[in-house]
Amino acid sequence: MGEDGYRWRAAQWRWEAGGRDVCRDEVGPTQGEELLRELVEHGGWLIVGDSLAEQHFFSLGCVLFPHVYVVWGAGWQEQHMYLSPDSPLVASLDLPPSFDLAKTPLVTNLRSDHGFTKPELVDIYESTPQSAETPSAQLFTDYPVDSPPVEDYLSRFVKRENRYRALVFSTAAHFTPREFAFPAGQSAIGTFFAAVAQRWVDVAARYLVEHGQDDEGDGIEREVIVRGASSGHDACHERVGGPLNATERPEQESYNWSEIPRYNGIFADLVQKAGHPRLSYLSLERPSQLRPDAHSEDCLHYAVGTGVFEGWTDYIAYFLRSRWRGGRGGGDLAPVDA
Repeated sequence: MGEDGYRWRAAQWRWEAGGRDVCRDEVGPTQGEELLRELVEHGGWLIVGDSLAEQHFFSLGCVLFPHVYVVWGAGWQEQHMYLSPDSPLVASLDLPPSFDLAKTPLVTNLRSDHGFTKPELVDIYESTPQSAETPSAQLFTDYPVDSPPVEDYLSRFVKRENRYRALVFSTAAHFTPREFAFPAGQSAIGTFFAAVAQRWVDVAARYLVEHGQDDEGDGIEREVIVRGASSGHDACHERVGGPLNATERPEQESYNWSEIPRYNGIFADLVQKAGHPRLSYLSLERPSQLRPDAHSEDCLHYAVGTGVFEGWTDYIAYFLRSRWRGGRGGGDLAPVDA
């Protein structure tokens, strides 16, 4: 695509930190070799979420190319990124004793539309007052969704041989009448979302209490990051003037897009109330919300290389880097200004 194409135009922009000097000074474009070294020496990332999370995984492959390769897993949708033994950097890396080139993933992506399986969602639902209004047998539509059991991926996260440093989780886009059959529609789904988010934060915090510290001597203090979910933009391809400015409010009426900021607020509040020092909410939805120009063919997903996913990587890498260097916590690291 030439210089007149929308993807070429969108790729000319990149999110830059603002507001705090420390962010402007230290959050910059991620260098592949630097990130690779951190993933090897300090622990990898387990990304759990929907198709946008999968796109983030793909973007990371571009950042780390040609030093990695990807293997598809079995069962539900999953991909694993490994350090290539043919990478010229292998000889210069300080490989931890437990690091296995053939078995230790640098990054893993697990598809999870809701964070829980359908039976787990039913269990959550039956613990709420909503269950008196609509039987749990009528909770779902026939629309197919994918999610592994929450205990399954959290146990993977803390498993010593996997050497994951960070679990990056996001959900919201699949809480719509397309998936849930509440007679009251999106308003009832929003109430249920709050119960699901509460259960997820409770389970994640429990895992961190039980397994998050360096109890087994693997040198890793694990972090759970809730990434703010991103919504789409109606009529996105009509946007030809680059990113929105900070005061513009895009049209977001399709699906549950107008509700996603509220859902993000629910998760942010719950994480704050949980009070665990290794459980953080990062408002990484802000760069994407300003980028209707960066979408791919549809108006939900984003094109890799336009700075959206790359911005997520920049901030997550900076956040984790600051943590193992003894830096500040999650609230201080969320982006503030455009």
